[in-house]
This record gives sequence, structure tokens and C-alpha cells, in this order.
Amino acid sequence: MDNNRISRKIIYLFFIFSLSSICFLTGCGVGSLDTDITVYSGNYTKIIMTIGVPEEQMQIAGGPQEFEKEVFPELESELGEEWTWRKIESKNSTTHFYEIKSSKIKINEDEIFTWDEFQYNNRKAYRFEFTEIDDLQYLENFSVTLHAGNILESNGTQVDSDTVTWINPRTTPYAIVIPKGSIQWIPILAIGALSLLFVAFLFILLLSGKLKKWGEITLSSSKWQLQATKLGGERKKIEQEKANLITNLGNQAWSARVYHADYDEQYSVLENLETQSKELNEKLVKIESQLGLVREERNKIDKEYTTQLNGFQAEAKEVNTRLSQAQTKISTTDKQITRLAQEQTKMHSEIQTFRTKLSEVELSDSPEKDSQILSYKNAISAVENSIISRASESETLQNEKIEFESSLEPIQDQINLLNQKIDQVKGDQKSSLSPLDQNIAELSMEVKNLKNEISSIRQKMSPLINNLGSLVINARPESENLSSTYQQIDRVKSQLTSISIEHDLLKTRLETADKSAIRNFIISIIGLLFLAIAIIVLVAFFLAT
Repeated sequence: MDNNRISRKIIYLFFIFSLSSICFLTGCGVGSLDTDITVYSGNYTKIIMTIGVPEEQMQIAGGPQEFEKEVFPELESELGEEWTWRKIESKNSTTHFYEIKSSKIKINEDEIFTWDEFQYNNRKAYRFEFTEIDDLQYLENFSVTLHAGNILESNGTQVDSDTVTWINPRTTPYAIVIPKGSIQWIPILAIGALSLLFVAFLFILLLSGKLKKWGEITLSSSKWQLQATKLGGERKKIEQEKANLITNLGNQAWSARVYHADYDEQYSVLENLETQSKELNEKLVKIESQLGLVREERNKIDKEYTTQLNGFQAEAKEVNTRLSQAQTKISTTDKQITRLAQEQTKMHSEIQTFRTKLSEVELSDSPEKDSQILSYKNAISAVENSIISRASESETLQNEKIEFESSLEPIQDQINLLNQKIDQVKGDQKSSLSPLDQNIAELSMEVKNLKNEISSIRQKMSPLINNLGSLVINARPESENLSSTYQQIDRVKSQLTSISIEHDLLKTRLETADKSAIRNFIISIIGLLFLAIAIIVLVAFFLAT
């Protein structure tokens, strides 16, 4: 593919993709464009362009799918094998990013930047100018970054000795540079040297036969170590099985009371402890029986007093209900008497008012004087009759109140009597139960102490019984109960002896193995691995650059 076509692709990329996609579709003053350019000796370059389109502008353009459908098919028809594009996944959900990237391509005159050779301080250098800046001023953000072998001079921000950047520049970016070497000899020489060293080292080891010899010794030693570890685990397992069988043998011998003179002392200690335990158990049974009887008597007495209390309390509740009802009636009668008294007072006031008006009418010359006098007299008479009626009703209520009040005293006397009986029963109950509760507490404490003593004796006996097994297996007293366990212990001892011999043999082999050969083999392998890793890292670095 000719250089002019490559240049047209780049121009198409900037003007069609940038202008049409970002500005024309979404409006000017939005979007971003970051251009990353690397220049190499031999007039070669690599270009990476990252374009950002805001979400709201992308929606105006029809959304990401519509945008890519419209732009990239046409873009792909212009791009060749030297160019690739991809959408960049970003955590920034408000902007969509796209990357267009070239492989190493030839620089030509129709490029987006100028590239002129000239002498700079008596040395060969190149002047770089980014010539398309005027067409990118509409973007909200744009930047240009240049990578070279060495930056001698520029009007941008120099990041390091071989990188300079321009962010939203308003003047044409330029730089005087020495390009990167198209072939990086240092990594190649390093790779070659390390490769020769690797091959030579391996060849010497193989030719001398040392690597094989060391490897065989190391392999044999590893096998022995693995076998020794496995046998060590099996031996521990069998030793634990043997210890469990011997412990079980001691318990069986004691349960069956198998005696032998060889362990007379320990057997006698166990018998003495067992005798103490039995005596304490017999005492415990008696005290627990006595404690049960006292508790039974206490529950019986408590039940009798509780029944009496329940009867008196139920009767007191009924009498209290009657007292409450009588008090309620007295309160209601008081309210009615008060209401009647208030009505009579009001009626006396009305009579006084009528009499005053009657006197005024009698002194007047009103033509209706006689009828008015008669009317006031009738009103006074009616109110007086009502007063008499209220007075009679109030007297009746007073009599009822006196009758209710007279009934309160016997009810209250009955309540007081019942309360005295309840207090008496509670006192008698406490007096009767107190010594029994004290006796129960003392017996319970004695039971607890006896159980603790028995438990302490059993704890002393447990290790003695377990240790008895080792004495029994040595004495081997005849007993049908123990013969099966004898056989199991003999079988396990035989297995343990066999494994121990084999394990010790492997340990001896490991101790007499040529440790220097093993060490040399490990060092050789580590050295070869180190060289191989170094070669792989240098190759990866070379390919990446």
C-alpha cells in the first residue's frame, strides 16, 4: 500500500471521524481527542488516537450503536492492515471512548505532522511540527504527545528526556528530536548473550555428565525423603493405635479384676481408691434418700398451708367485692342528694324572683294587674310544690345512705378478720417450712460435697487404670478377657518394628547421600531458570517496544 493512501487514511481519520462524528453530529465545542505519536529512525512512526464523545452528544447522534453503525463501516473501508480500531470500556459512564491505532508505518510528506531533517548543534536531528492544530480548535479538549529517542527542544511540556506533550495548544506544536532506533541493539545483544550463556552452561553440564549424575542423586534422595515422610506418618499412626490398645488393656484388666504380682503396688492403690469410692457412694445414696423424704414432707406441708390460704383469699376477695359495691352505692346516693340540694337552692331563688315581681305588680296600675298577680302566685305555688317534692326525695336518699353506711362496718370487720387469718396462716407456713428448708440446704450441700469427692477419686483412678495397661502387657497374666487384646498389641508391635527398621534405613541413606551433588543440581536448575526468565523478559520488552 503506497504512502499517499496511508496519509489519506490519517487525514480521513481526523477530519471525517473527528469533525463529522463529534462536531457535526453533536455540536461544536464538545468531545476530546488525544493523539499519541512515536517517531523512529528510518522515518517511521506509530500513531494512537483516542476520541471521547459525551453521552448526551452521543444520544443526539442516535446512541452508540447508531453512531458506530454510521461511522465505522466507512472508516474500515479506508483503513488497511496497518490500522485497527476498538471501543474502550471505561468506568466513566458519561463519555464514550474509541481508539484508532497504527502499526509502525512510513512517514511521508502528506502526513498530519511535518518531519524535516536538519543540523542541530552540529548533530543530525529532526524537526517535528503538528500541522493540523487549526482544525482541532473546536474540540473541548485535545492533546498531542510525542515520544522519541531524545527531545532536544520543544514548545510543549517535557515529561522526560524522550516524551513531550501539548494540552489544548493554541500555537503549532513543534519539537526538535532524535528519533528512537528502529532496531534496539541493546536488548538484542542482551538476549543473544544470555542465550549463548544458557546454551553454553547447559552444554557443559550435559557434556560432562554432571547434571545427569547430580539429577539422579537428587531424584533418589527426593524419593527416599518422600518414602521416609510417608513411613514416618504410618509409624505415628501405628504408635497411636498401640497406645490406644494398651490403654484399653488397662481398662479391661481392671474391669475384670485381673491381678498379677508384677503390678501389685498400683493394683493395691486402685483397690483402696475403689473402696473409698464405694463407701462414699453408699453414704451418698443414704443422704439422697433422706433428702428425698425431707423434700416430700416439705411439699406436703406447703400444700396444706397453700390450700388454707387459697380458701381465705377467695373469701376475702368476695367480701371486698361486697364492700366495693356498698361504697359505690353510698357515693351514688351522695351525688343524688347534692344534686337535689342544688335544685332546691335554685327553686328558692326563683320563688324570691317571682315574689319581687308580684310586689311590683301589686303596686302598679296595670290594666292586667289581676291576671299578672294570679299568674305569679300560681308560679310560686308550683315551685313550692317542687321544693317539697325534692325535699321528700332527698330525705328518702338520706335514709338509704344511712342504711348503706351501717352495712359497711360488719363487712369491714369481716375483711379484717379474714386478713388476720391469712397473716396467721402465712406465719405458720413460714415457721413450719423454715427448718425443713434449712435441712434441705444442708443435705443438698452434703450431697454436692460427696459427689465432688467421688469425682476426685475417679479422676485419680483414671490415669492409674490407663497406665495399668503397660504393666499388664509386660506381666501378661492369663485371662480370657485379655487374650484378644494381647494378640492385637503383638500384631501392632510387629508392624511398628518393621516400619521402624525401614524408616531408619531410609534416614541412614539420606544422611549418607552426596549433599554437595544435590546442592549443585539445585543451583544449576535455578541458574538455568533465571537465564530463561531473563531471556523471556527481554524478548517481551523488545516486542513491546
